[in-house]
Amino acid sequence: MDMEDNYDSEVTPMIQSDPSLNLSPTKQNSNNRLFTSFLILFLVFIFIAIVAVPILQIVLGSLYINECPIDHRIPIYLIVAGGATLILFITLAMKIIMEKSSLWIIPHGLAVLFCLGWFITGSVWIFHAKSKVQHYRPDISSTYCQYSVFNCAFGTLFISYGFLFASVWNNNNSSK
Repeated sequence: MDMEDNYDSEVTPMIQSDPSLNLSPTKQNSNNRLFTSFLILFLVFIFIAIVAVPILQIVLGSLYINECPIDHRIPIYLIVAGGATLILFITLAMKIIMEKSSLWIIPHGLAVLFCLGWFITGSVWIFHAKSKVQHYRPDISSTYCQYSVFNCAFGTLFISYGFLFASVWNNNNSSK
């Protein structure tokens, strides 16, 4: 066999089909149902997480209303922030559901303004106490705040900062 014969011979590539691309209609239907189920489960989880945080704020603030003598306003901040956030979610949902009606624009705008003001107020109270707070000696009332109350307030405050910066960044990118 000559070397020249090797070059002259025709090479036909072997194409193997991917079996996952040749799905039967019942297999595709099953995959669609599985994807839809996971999507619904994910959305329910997100909804529960979004609603659980303000409820947790209300519950912890109420349970430990007198357990933060370093600044008695911190549990109050949690209660009001949780309630205002739930109202904000309700007005946002109504604004989305009733998109043709401008009825919910004003209540939602007022809820946003109140939440922003309360967020700033809570930031001042919590950051003022942050450097002095301790969670282990309730007898030293000038520096004590119950662990769950302070950490919930501090943690949800940072979650709020994240949402605030993401919202500003998103609005800045969408205006370009």
